[in-house]
Amino acid sequence: MKILKILYICWVVFWIFVWILLFLIGHNPDGLKSFLIVIAWIILPLLIFVFYHWLRTKKRKFFYISILLLLYYPISFIAYSIYYFGVQGFFIKILSIIYSII
Repeated sequence: MKILKILYICWVVFWIFVWILLFLIGHNPDGLKSFLIVIAWIILPLLIFVFYHWLRTKKRKFFYISILLLLYYPISFIAYSIYYFGVQGFFIKILSIIYSII
């Protein structure tokens, strides 16, 4: 288990480094798509591990952990949008999405 934790930490550090490196070389100036891909690559092994334990043991603890891990996506998207668009631009973008749905 200790080896898996070390591998997971290396996995996270590697993908964060790749995401920063992509911006430095100018691969994707928008960055949102690459950001979401990197977030998915970071959390995917941990999410698979938690779902596996939840299906194997049927304990509610693992179900709650998986739900909390899935909350990481909207929180990271909000943080990225506020950083990229600014606070006012973020709320304008959210309102435009809501109005386009309605």
